[in-house]
Amino acid sequence: MLLFSIIIPVYNVAPYLRECLDSVLTQTFSDWEAICVDDGSTDDSGAILDEYAVKDIRFRVTHQPNAGEGAARNTGIAVAKGEWVFFLDGDDVMLDGALEQLARVATSDVDLVRFGFCTFEDGSRPNYIRYDEKCQTSLVDVSYDIEMPEFYSYVWQHLFRRSIIDGMQFKRYKRGCDRVFLDDILLNKVNSVKVIDRVCYGYRKRPGSAMNSVPSSQVLRDEMDHRLDIMEMTDASGKRFDYAGNWWLEIYFTRRMYGIIRSRDTDRREVATDWRKRLVRLRRCKGLSRYGRFVAWSCSIVRLSPWDYLACYAIPRYREGGSPIRWVKRKLESFAK
Repeated sequence: MLLFSIIIPVYNVAPYLRECLDSVLTQTFSDWEAICVDDGSTDDSGAILDEYAVKDIRFRVTHQPNAGEGAARNTGIAVAKGEWVFFLDGDDVMLDGALEQLARVATSDVDLVRFGFCTFEDGSRPNYIRYDEKCQTSLVDVSYDIEMPEFYSYVWQHLFRRSIIDGMQFKRYKRGCDRVFLDDILLNKVNSVKVIDRVCYGYRKRPGSAMNSVPSSQVLRDEMDHRLDIMEMTDASGKRFDYAGNWWLEIYFTRRMYGIIRSRDTDRREVATDWRKRLVRLRRCKGLSRYGRFVAWSCSIVRLSPWDYLACYAIPRYREGGSPIRWVKRKLESFAK
């Protein structure tokens, strides 16, 4: 059996794609397949993938109509043959020696491996994000308590045993499908996680990418729904995230919403209406803090924008050690105009 299946969803990333594929091709560890899914690209991405498939038979290429990154990853999971699965976005890179390092720690007593990464922009030095040296031998039991909030992140920071993701699907959210997929695994599939101090992944920060673009109304709705999905999954699993009580202070229902509640844009006002409806669903979540439950209740009833701002932004910021007084004063002055 192959050791690694590398799943690469590709959509209109032709300027960066060769660098991505070359980073796989030059790995010192050779027991891999790369499943490249062209998700309806309209640039030269599909042709580049076909070129690499001719160059090396370990590149397996599938072309499909555009259905989103999650659907492209689902296609890859369905045909993967490796014992372990590595997700690599088409505009990012795998660092030198990454597979060799991961092969050393991908053992029978591990379900999931988490590793460091770097972020970079063209023409600038990379920023490395790694874990403490003691993590090199850290095996974390997540059978009940998940006490590592940094897991709330992206699938490309992890190596997955294929047997635990067989049959699983990424939801078709424009934003948030990584987090739902990953937390579903942590809550329902995984018992042990290996955390290593090695940096294996390079994340490219570029203008126009999904993470750096202005969110559409659908993206805002997806942000609401995927966070509700995670809270409800946590309730159903019987496990406990260490941030389950207060994490809502960081989620869309609060920090994101304060900026659009008073928007004059009709579509954004409809998003705010949808937000209030979802607050009813949010109030049913057992992991919600008392303060969170109070705000969810009050904002679903009180149609007063100053209260929304105060409850959903200023007070949470104060609770986190910030100083929102000047911000509140400025907002109150704007209301009076």
